[in-house]
Amino acid sequence: MPVESSAGTSFNREKIFSNLRFVVAASSIGTLIDWYDFFVFGILAINIGKAFFPSTNPIASLLDTFAAFAVGFLGRPLGGIIFGRFGDKVGRRYSFLTTILTMGIATLLLGLLPTYAQIGIAASILVFILRIIQGLGVGGEYGGAFIYIGENAPDERRGFYGSFLQITAGFGIVLAIVLSLLTRLSLGSTAFSDWGWRLPFVYAIFLVALAAYLRWRLQETPIYQKLREAGKTSKSPLKESLTSLPNWKKMLIGAIAGSAGVGTTFYTANLYSLSFLTNFAKIGGINAEIVTLSAIVISAPFQIFFGWFSDRIGRKWLIALGYLFSAIIYFPVYITMLKLSHPPNLLALFGLVFVQLFFLAMSYGPMPAWFVEYFPARIRFTSLNFAWSLGVIIGGFQPFIATAIVAATHNPIDSLAYSVGVSLIAFIVAAFVLKETSHTKIWQEVEPAMQQDAKTAESKK
Repeated sequence: MPVESSAGTSFNREKIFSNLRFVVAASSIGTLIDWYDFFVFGILAINIGKAFFPSTNPIASLLDTFAAFAVGFLGRPLGGIIFGRFGDKVGRRYSFLTTILTMGIATLLLGLLPTYAQIGIAASILVFILRIIQGLGVGGEYGGAFIYIGENAPDERRGFYGSFLQITAGFGIVLAIVLSLLTRLSLGSTAFSDWGWRLPFVYAIFLVALAAYLRWRLQETPIYQKLREAGKTSKSPLKESLTSLPNWKKMLIGAIAGSAGVGTTFYTANLYSLSFLTNFAKIGGINAEIVTLSAIVISAPFQIFFGWFSDRIGRKWLIALGYLFSAIIYFPVYITMLKLSHPPNLLALFGLVFVQLFFLAMSYGPMPAWFVEYFPARIRFTSLNFAWSLGVIIGGFQPFIATAIVAATHNPIDSLAYSVGVSLIAFIVAAFVLKETSHTKIWQEVEPAMQQDAKTAESKK
């Protein structure tokens, strides 16, 4: 049923919401690809280290690889600014299409890159460059997906619909694990180690083609379209976002309580647990992948549950408590992992990875809705992307910093100090500074623009 403004203009909500499943699918498949691309790099860290960062010390090689993994996050704020400005000024749709192509091309090139043995240090440098290009794409992608779903979803169900986006991030990891595992099993360990590790990077191009097709069919978001029709979009979204002190405060709060906290808990639960089980608990690569994959799949519905639950009780305290519980469990969980690894108790190890993912879901499920509701429509793409990308740098360095701590102390448990510290800081900011946004009516934001549009139309009669 159309919802009327006081000026007689309306959104055809019935038509908009009938297309919501397609919007969620087109947004989510891109996010799946983005996280597939990023996590293939993390999952194949040992193979990449041997190919591009050879060293007699395996920890040093792994450290170099995670440094390359982390440097991709440095490109995110710049990507957030570039694609965010484009999305606020030109339109969400074209920005959304460009990000996935940027990400996909960089990933394909990583799979085709000559090794250190073939071209020397140039190979290592090119890995870093391609990771930064990947980061540029992701810097615009994830926030764009938040916005596309958030600006199409009903106010009272935004948490629920946004949570489907979060599930696909986990499924991107599952897809990376499954394809890497199947490729390894089909080729054998020797061929996989020599050249087969490249194939999961190459596979991504087929997913990118599908995502680009779906996104080409997307319509502009109704909220942005209404602002554009009324001439109320920001003429300089970058300036408006970055020169306003109140907006800087909001972006920093979003970066710390939003993306830094959830990024750290996400990478700890998904990527670092896999690396820990493989490299420190030494339960074997296939066992570690099976444990992690199973936990990700079984925990996925809880992300939807907490997204839905946040529509009913609010988002703030679910996000905050997810961080607090994560900080509390990390040390005992990883100590227990080591104890249960010789011989490996796969069921118990599954439970230890699952509990991390469960508390992650408390924060992660409501996050897209909270971010969309937190920033105004006219500068939403720029501000959200920049805040998200800025905070995720902190989370993205978790595998690198954790590995560096182990290299310095020779105690893998010490590596959890970073995750615990960031989670506690995120909890404090979320609990005492973060605004509750679940009652925000973003559809009503554009009513002044709708009224102006109606007045203009009336004057032309």
